[in-house]
Amino acid sequence: MIARRQRKIGVGRNQIKYMLVSVPLWTIGLILFYDCPSAAFFGSFAAALLTYPSYAGLQRKKDIMLQQRQFLHFLQSLSASIESGRSMEEGMEESLSRLLAQKEKRTDFLRGMEKIISDRKKSREADIYLLEKMAEESVLDDLQDFIRSYGICRRTGGDMEEAIGLTCQVISEKMKLQQELQVLSAQKRMEARLISLMPLLILLFLRLTSPDYIAPLYETGTGRVIMTLSILAIGAGYYWTDRIMEVRG
Repeated sequence: MIARRQRKIGVGRNQIKYMLVSVPLWTIGLILFYDCPSAAFFGSFAAALLTYPSYAGLQRKKDIMLQQRQFLHFLQSLSASIESGRSMEEGMEESLSRLLAQKEKRTDFLRGMEKIISDRKKSREADIYLLEKMAEESVLDDLQDFIRSYGICRRTGGDMEEAIGLTCQVISEKMKLQQELQVLSAQKRMEARLISLMPLLILLFLRLTSPDYIAPLYETGTGRVIMTLSILAIGAGYYWTDRIMEVRG
């Protein structure tokens, strides 16, 4: 979306939460398809592990969007500080303090800015070198572009205030466009989810009203193969519709 490099998905609190929620849901779904509670319970762990990377990727995208919003607010505050006569170093520290005062979630962007300000005070190293180190690790294209612009302005004596204002404008327009696209695709996403749920609802209806009619699907090897292929088809359909409607920056 707006990331140049993907980070490895770690094992931690988020994965435990996901397993606690998804394992019961997968167990219910697999019982519906195979009518074997014990196999469904153990199979649900495998299904949850297989689907966790997709969930983690979605959470990562949300985190990147949050970082981008924080960066925009940081730049807007930095621009106001520089206009009032603050230096770049003072403006960065003041802007970060304002963000932290708003009880913002501690993202990689905020932690990176805190580290830059702390290292600059300890080592007295030029902020441009610390910012360039941060840019190498950041997933925000806009942050990387801004730091490059700042480096050029610092070395050539360019108008820093104008550069910050232009960056704010570009990021604001990009985020506005992304939000409009997400609103336009929200209805289609909901329709795709409902379509994916329809086979489950139909299967549940048949099990409640005509269990003898679908008994061969649970009692024969061919029926179990058909059920397995059905699960794979539903999963593939959901995956591709989600990819088709994905908003990329």
